[in-house]
Amino acid sequence: MNALLVALGGALGSVLRYWLAELFYAYGPRNFPYGILSVNIIGCFFIGFFSIWLVSKFGSTHLMWRAAIMVGVLGGFTTFSSFSLDVVNFFEQGMLLRAFGYILLSLLTCLLATYLGILAARAMA
Repeated sequence: MNALLVALGGALGSVLRYWLAELFYAYGPRNFPYGILSVNIIGCFFIGFFSIWLVSKFGSTHLMWRAAIMVGVLGGFTTFSSFSLDVVNFFEQGMLLRAFGYILLSLLTCLLATYLGILAARAMA
């Protein structure tokens, strides 16, 4: 059952990632991967949030919801592989400052988003 929940959640997360990234690419500047960065920040916030909230709301049955939401939806939604490809492409194009800026910005904002998600869930508990 959990494998099916992961598969369905992963499909949903992948579609959500595609839509959000496309919005950024359609309406935002194209010189930086803002869409993928935003997806990763949002995903980090929600993985932090759900790591606390699911346990507080569902107790011992949280593992089913964890499989569906954290592993499935958020696993399909976040895009570390796309992030890695963007960084390598920046390096190959000689855009070292942009590559390191993207690495630093991604790391700091995603860690902060995860922590803020945890704080938000704790505040609601």
